[in-house]
Amino acid sequence: MEISERPQTEGEAHRSRNGGLDALRAVMTLLVLFHHTAITYGASGGWFYHEVMPTGSLSSNLLTMFVATNQAYFMGLFFLLAGYFTPTAFRAKGSAAYLRDRLLRLGVPLLVFGLVIGPLTVALAGLASSHAFWPTLLTLWHRGRFIEGPLWFAEALLLFGVAAVPWLLWRGTAAPPPEAANAPFPSNTVLTIAALLTGAAAFTIRLWWPVGSNWHGLQFGYFASYVLLFAAGCAAAAPRWLEKSHDARRESGLASHW
Repeated sequence: MEISERPQTEGEAHRSRNGGLDALRAVMTLLVLFHHTAITYGASGGWFYHEVMPTGSLSSNLLTMFVATNQAYFMGLFFLLAGYFTPTAFRAKGSAAYLRDRLLRLGVPLLVFGLVIGPLTVALAGLASSHAFWPTLLTLWHRGRFIEGPLWFAEALLLFGVAAVPWLLWRGTAAPPPEAANAPFPSNTVLTIAALLTGAAAFTIRLWWPVGSNWHGLQFGYFASYVLLFAAGCAAAAPRWLEKSHDARRESGLASHW
């Protein structure tokens, strides 16, 4: 990924923008739209509205394969990127401003969606099943239903960001020391062990929280990889592994050796 320079603005951590990472985030965001469109038109999965219900047809099976493939990696990649930019934001803002920023950027949209947009969406989707809009909406509000919907991601990021504060405080707000900035890229052995342990953790968690079950919009069956990748993103921030991984692996010979 090539690094494209632009003038720094206040609050940024004196780091050049990486055009490759920006493009990756844009493409993955577009993939999220395709993912939920596929569920709307025949793939298996939870969503507000289904124009075509899942069947055993070829088109439905292909769409289900598409969303299953996405689910295997795409949200984990978002958590990796989120973790990657977290230490930088913390150093630039300080602990108090960082927490205020998280509450503003993540907490406020979550509340607005959960209390207003989510119930409105459920009521609109209910029209397809001959449920009256206003009675459905008023019932949801009367019962105090909080509907996270796709904002579960903001909810999880808020929890992860707050949970990371003790580690971030321990690391401090100063620039990372040279030994951290020059930390070697993890070997294939380390990556393989991490993948195997993550799979074992996911298997164990799903004995209690199988796929489809959730707590306040969070499906813990997927969180083994989410937690690991967010933490990996935080660890990768100082040495900038996501931007330098190709060169680091080539120089150390890890691309072809264990």
